[in-house]
Amino acid sequence: MRKTLFFIIIGIVLSCCGKISVEKITENTKLEWQVTDYDWAMAATLNSASIYDDNIVVVLRDKNEYLITFYSYEGKLVKTVPFTSGKGPGEVIYPYAFCIQDKIIYIYDNRLQKILKIDINGEYIEDYMLNKFMGLFPEIVVHDDSLFLSSVYGDNLITRFDESMNVIGTIPNDIPLKDMKKGDRATNGTIAIDPKRNEIYYSNRVLPYKITKLDMDFNIKCELTSDLVYGYKNYSFTGRNFDGDMVVSNMIIKDNYLYTSVFMRKKSKDKPFFINIFDLKKDKLKYHIICPDLTEAADDILVRVMGVKNNKIYLLVILYNYEKQQTEVFIRSVKNPVEY
Repeated sequence: MRKTLFFIIIGIVLSCCGKISVEKITENTKLEWQVTDYDWAMAATLNSASIYDDNIVVVLRDKNEYLITFYSYEGKLVKTVPFTSGKGPGEVIYPYAFCIQDKIIYIYDNRLQKILKIDINGEYIEDYMLNKFMGLFPEIVVHDDSLFLSSVYGDNLITRFDESMNVIGTIPNDIPLKDMKKGDRATNGTIAIDPKRNEIYYSNRVLPYKITKLDMDFNIKCELTSDLVYGYKNYSFTGRNFDGDMVVSNMIIKDNYLYTSVFMRKKSKDKPFFINIFDLKKDKLKYHIICPDLTEAADDILVRVMGVKNNKIYLLVILYNYEKQQTEVFIRSVKNPVEY
């Protein structure tokens, strides 16, 4: 009997190995500053802001010119990198997504279906014409000599290009937009790359809550999941549009952790707004932060995790002000439990 009891206890202990408890935190975000310079160029997307080299970087617009604006963490304008609106070399019509890597700026125009490449000072380098509809709501990430483009409603969920912009890998889309029917579960795509481990993280943003880890050849290694989704609903095709919730915004990787937040909600006050932090060593959810002030915000709130710095998680928050009839853009932050 004692021997049997001993083995039962050992089995329980072993079954708990590798598990990680989720620390649940409730905390309001803090307003850092409001983006008031120029006009918000990207009211329909959040793929136009990030943190690079200790600057908060936002794509804005000034008349017929786009500006990549670099701000300090306190909101002081550091510099602007202009590029022109148009169809010629070095010009774009709609800069839907961008990224900065090794002092090179990559700008994706999903109207012209091209990627503009300029240096950190705005000097023109090259235009890459893709000559194909790559999908909507794109994100781009550069890693080593490859550019990764994630999008939805095109032929592929992820497309990997080499340095000459030749396609060297894809994850096909099961249901392109032209084949979708009313009631079909819609998906959106976001991507992040862990440069230390050469691993890709991809999420379709919608329920069930899932972030897939892949190797560089798009082989699935594991899935990061969470059942803390409260009253969130599926995101589906209505026949003419889409309706529902997106539970995963963009993803940021810092050291051994992946940060992400809710992207968009309907009937928002019924659903807590949250930020998730995953431990990448154990591929488990580690911190779950509920933000009451963002929970109380209107349905039209959109959020992007910009980066992690100074013991804070920086958020880009876009909110439509009905009284002023305009879109307002805020930089907010919340304490980073990883660094406390």
